[in-house]
Amino acid sequence: MTDLSFKAKLRLRSPETANASWHMISVPDEVCKVVDEYQATLPKKRGWKSVKVKVRIGFYDRETSVFMGKQGYVFPVKKEARKELRVKDGDEVLVNLELL
Repeated sequence: MTDLSFKAKLRLRSPETANASWHMISVPDEVCKVVDEYQATLPKKRGWKSVKVKVRIGFYDRETSVFMGKQGYVFPVKKEARKELRVKDGDEVLVNLELL
C-alpha cells in the first residue's frame, strides 16, 4: 500500500452538465506515474486502467477507483461528499490517496 497526498481543484465532470451530481479530481502527473507503475504490477487488470483506492478529502473517506482519463488518472467526487465538505467547482482541496 502506498499513501500519496496532493492538492487539486474540483471540476465539473463535463462543462455542459452544470447540475451534475459527479465532479472530478485530476491526479497530478507525478502521482499518475506512481499509480501507473502500481497498476502494471496488478495480476488482474481492470477496465480503463482503473485502480482501487481509498480517498480522503478533509474528514471525508471513501473507497473508489481512479480511472485513466484523457490526460491522466481522475476520480469522481459525489454531490453528497461536496455538500458535506462544503466545496464546489474550482475549489482546491487536499487529497490523500491510498492505493489498495
